[in-house]
Amino acid sequence: MESFESGEIDQETYAALADELPMQALDRQGQIIDLSEITDDTPFDFQDYYKNQLEIAMTMGDDQSAKVLKSVVAFLGI
Repeated sequence: MESFESGEIDQETYAALADELPMQALDRQGQIIDLSEITDDTPFDFQDYYKNQLEIAMTMGDDQSAKVLKSVVAFLGI
C-alpha cells in the first residue's frame, strides 16, 4: 500500500499485485498449475509467476495485460 500511496506504482499495478492469485494458471509450457493451496505462509515465487504470465500475455498479443504485467515485473525488480 505504501508504494501506491507514494506514487511508486500506478493503480493498475497495485490492483494486479493486490488481487488474489487465480486457482489455476498456465505455465510457459502451456501446462496448468494448481495455485489453490497458495497462502501467505506458502513459499511461492511471485517473480517467476508474474514473469511467466507476462510472457504468455505477450505471446497471445494481449497488450493491455502485458502492459500491466510489465509494470508488475519491473516493480518486483526482475
